Amino acid sequence: MKKTEQDVAQNIMGTNFFGIEKTIECLCGMRPPTREQEKFLEEIPFSEDVLYRVQKSHLLVVSFPCYNFFEILQDLDRREYAKREERLLCEQSLNDKNLISIISKESRNQQASWSLIRKNLVKNSTSKNFEDQIDLLKRGKTLPSISIMVLSVIGHYLATNERIFGKKYARTSSLNLEGGRLSFGGFKPESGLIILPSWDDEKRNYLGIPSAWMNTPQVSST
Repeated sequence: MKKTEQDVAQNIMGTNFFGIEKTIECLCGMRPPTREQEKFLEEIPFSEDVLYRVQKSHLLVVSFPCYNFFEILQDLDRREYAKREERLLCEQSLNDKNLISIISKESRNQQASWSLIRKNLVKNSTSKNFEDQIDLLKRGKTLPSISIMVLSVIGHYLATNERIFGKKYARTSSLNLEGGRLSFGGFKPESGLIILPSWDDEKRNYLGIPSAWMNTPQVSST
């Protein structure tokens, strides 16, 4: 697989690039990756041709283990509301102990990787049950977790002031304790990003799926 240097990838993706420096800058309090993780992340695991094809439709997002991700989100939400009375996460999500536990666990166990995250729903994925939605994913693409999508959506907003997934909702690969599939959306200033469960047999005209090209290495998270 052809790889791309970070500075080249950043020039191609423009504001849709969310790398290590921007992650640490926007998510105040997030520790940098370890040397081993940073070494793996030096090159982008996607060719320049791929990046040019998706430079407008996808975010190029770095991720690595974070041990206080939800606490960072709570603090950032308080700052955002104090500054201009706008929310990052809806109040119910900010205080949902089960959701906090799920996202915190995923973030702690996240391996260092680069992902290309689609900025909107997969075409024709609404008004379908989960099984039919998954059939729409093209070869090489996968369904991202709730923690990756929260990082991508909120991180992109903090870096660019652009709110994606403002009207529609999207299912993720993450399940809550009752077996409901965690979905997100409705990212508006007055409400913040809304996270709620949905059942796989539900069909809603506002509920689809996102997609991602992901690169998962065999690198320790410690």
